[in-house]
Amino acid sequence: AFETDALAGLGRGSEVWVSVVELEKNTVATESESSSRGVAVNEAGKARYAPATVVILGVSSVEVRLRDEKMVTSVPRHHVFPANPPNLAESQNLTQLSFLNEPSVLRNLRDRYEKNKVYTNAGPVLVAVNPFKDVSGTLYGDDLVKQYMKNETKEPHVYKVVVEAYRHMRRDKKNQALIIAGESGAGKTETTK
Repeated sequence: AFETDALAGLGRGSEVWVSVVELEKNTVATESESSSRGVAVNEAGKARYAPATVVILGVSSVEVRLRDEKMVTSVPRHHVFPANPPNLAESQNLTQLSFLNEPSVLRNLRDRYEKNKVYTNAGPVLVAVNPFKDVSGTLYGDDLVKQYMKNETKEPHVYKVVVEAYRHMRRDKKNQALIIAGESGAGKTETTK
């Protein structure tokens, strides 16, 4: 049978993510405190999840200690999510994460974004995060195209997707289609250039 309890196998000392909404019911944290904790943020840049350590894993609630705090807070079990080990930070492919949940995905994308790695794979899908700055000199260019054409780099990139589609078209003699989707201002036009 498939285990539906996301916290199964975790125990005292396990690293987890906790919903900030639930924490705010019990504690108040300033925005600067939230950013220093390494929280995962949503699309509006608001803190959604804070890293914590399990103290007691109960049937309906979990007692957690936020990083760098001494206070223990009780949170409903469904607002606690397992965190990935540090060796999976900045994973190129979200399918490599041990725990594929919203806070882990957000954190991985944020960590990559902070290193100017705006492309991340999610299996066969390429996820792009708009850098909201000019990256034409570092993220795009003929030299980078050549690297992907020669298979010299495995880093996720729109060029890698295009080169693969072209190779499949030539090998299989079948048309290929690329779908570029996103919200207004997400960078679709820049990606297709």
